[in-house]
Amino acid sequence: MHRDRIVGVITTLLGAAIAFLTATRVAASNMPGDPGPRVFPYISAGILILCGLILAIRKPAGEAKPFLQGVEKKRFLVIIGVIIVYVVLLWAFGFVVPTFAMVMLLCLMFGKEEKVPVWQAALYAAIITGIIYVAFVMLLHLRLPVGKLL
Repeated sequence: MHRDRIVGVITTLLGAAIAFLTATRVAASNMPGDPGPRVFPYISAGILILCGLILAIRKPAGEAKPFLQGVEKKRFLVIIGVIIVYVVLLWAFGFVVPTFAMVMLLCLMFGKEEKVPVWQAALYAAIITGIIYVAFVMLLHLRLPVGKLL
């Protein structure tokens, strides 16, 4: 099976899972005309399903390659590990420090071939963390996790 088809099927299943979990776990708004908190997960699920179906159905270009091989498999598993550790740290220490650390780590990991300096990864991480913080807290007036251990 072609790599694009595998990714397409996984993406479609992920979108369906998000839609199902949103329907069963996110409360609907009680204000008339307000889409409520369900709208964003449904939009995300719809985009994932659409993109996944496109990847799964379209005719692949070029010859089939294995889904994950060698270095790709290792990098994929490291990314999954980083995300799991990030979720635990997010619960424990709040938004700012774990997000900064995760973005910096991923910048260094993906910029390994280009030899991205640590200061540059730290600067990118600070900018990304700051933009997300300002967007959610100051513009959207939403609370971000503060952490259980702080």
